[in-house]
This record gives sequence, structure tokens and C-alpha cells, in this order.
Amino acid sequence: MDNPDIPDLDALVNRINTLLTLPDIYARLVEAVNHPHTSFEDIGNILVSDISLTARLLRIANSALFNFPSKVDSISRAVTIIGTEQLRDLVLATTVTRLFRDIPLGTINMRSFWEHGVACGIVARNIATYRRESNFERFYVSGLLHDVGLLVLIMELPDVMSALLSNRDESEPLFYEREQAVFGYDHAEVGSALLKMWRIPQSIHEPTAYHHRPQLSQHYPLESAVVHVADIIVHCLSIGGTGEHCIPPLDPVAWTRLNIPEQALVGIIELSERQFDEVVDELLAED
Repeated sequence: MDNPDIPDLDALVNRINTLLTLPDIYARLVEAVNHPHTSFEDIGNILVSDISLTARLLRIANSALFNFPSKVDSISRAVTIIGTEQLRDLVLATTVTRLFRDIPLGTINMRSFWEHGVACGIVARNIATYRRESNFERFYVSGLLHDVGLLVLIMELPDVMSALLSNRDESEPLFYEREQAVFGYDHAEVGSALLKMWRIPQSIHEPTAYHHRPQLSQHYPLESAVVHVADIIVHCLSIGGTGEHCIPPLDPVAWTRLNIPEQALVGIIELSERQFDEVVDELLAED
């Protein structure tokens, strides 16, 4: 890749970081969660300063994603029953989707893009729940944001991406392989680099980087395997779309790493489909 009009990965991400930055409330929340003496009340006071964010978090807390037996009617209660780290990750998911919401990206259908991400997040979350992983909300966030680099590429290189998305057929390589051939990097690497620049935990940005190639993940191979499998499941279910013309191949090592019986996987998929149908409008609702 020697096209002078195409920036290298670092330049691309630095450029987008000048346009899109996470809001101050997320940085304040991360600092509070990491402080050993922060109380639930402190967390709640930070969140209620953003009325729109508060409303969205309460919608999520009362959705079928959590299925709590009684109504969650305040942020303080949400913090108590969901947990500070889990709520931090839900805030991350919400703020990133809001960042990209008002950007005109006519090359792809944004509703379809986020439907794919939401479904992938739900499947990843349910796989992690089945495996009894700690803080399974981070799996939801990783699944939701795994293709965010695609939006960055469309924003920064619209003409090239439009050509790549428009001119494709089944005889061509997978979309991320075509990106590699044109740019020297792909949307997975772009998304991971942006999340890393935003100081998002490695447990989230590494699975983003390797959701097509989970065998390369060194520090979070399980998380990368979960997002990889979830992505393929959602492609199989034809929920939403991100420009890929076929179902990506399943990495056998990633599948083995999950150690999930096929019958259990059937149950996970059925639950995920029900949850998606019940929560997608709430999760993607505009404020």
C-alpha cells in the first residue's frame, strides 16, 4: 500500500481523535470507579449530571437485557444492583453510539450497522454469562463496538470505502482482507487503535482488534474468541449488516476455547434473539 492519499494507521486515528472525543463525564466516571473510596452515591451524582445519559441508562436497566423483577427507578439503584464497573462499561457503550449518531455516513445504513453491533454484544454477553465470566457487560461492549473502525474509515476515506462497499461479489476476499490490501490495515485495527487512544481497557480494545483473527490475541484470547464467535453467529442470523457479503469463517481454536456444548449454544442463540427483539429499539432510541 503506497497510495499517498491514504494515511497510515496512526495518522488516521490521530486525525479522528481531533474530531471525536469521549465526553468528560466518562473520564470522571472512570476516575471515580478506580478510586478505592468512591461510594455508590458518588457514582450516581456523576451520572445524573447528564439527563439524557441517565434516561438511557435507566431504559437499559429496565430492559429485557437485565430482566430485573422490579422497576429500576433511579440511578442510585441502578449502580447498586448492576455494579460500578458494569455501569461504567454501559456508559462507554452509550457514549460511543451517541458520538457517531449525528455523523452523516450515507455509505452504510447506520441503523443496520448498530443492529449488528447490538446483536453481537448480546450474544457475546450471553456466552460470557453461560461461562460465568466476571463483569460480563464488558463482553457486551466489545461486541457492540467491534466494528467501530468501519465508521472511522468511512468518515475519513469516504470515496475509497464507498468503492470497496459497492464493488463486491462472492468471488472476492473477505471485506477486512480487501481493506488490508488497499490500506495496509483493516477496520478491526482502526477501531482498536481508536479505543486504545481513548484509554479504553485492553480487555475491550484487544478483542476489537482480533475479532476476525482471534488466534493472534495474546492477552485476552478468550474475550477475542467470544466476540469472534458472536460476530459469526449474528452474520448467520442476518441481523443488521456492516458491508460483509458473506459469513466469515469460524476459527476452530476460538470455538474450542469457548468450551460450550452445541446444545447450550442453541439455547444461547434463542435467548439472544428474544432479547434483541425486545431491547433493540430501546438501546438504539434517540434521546
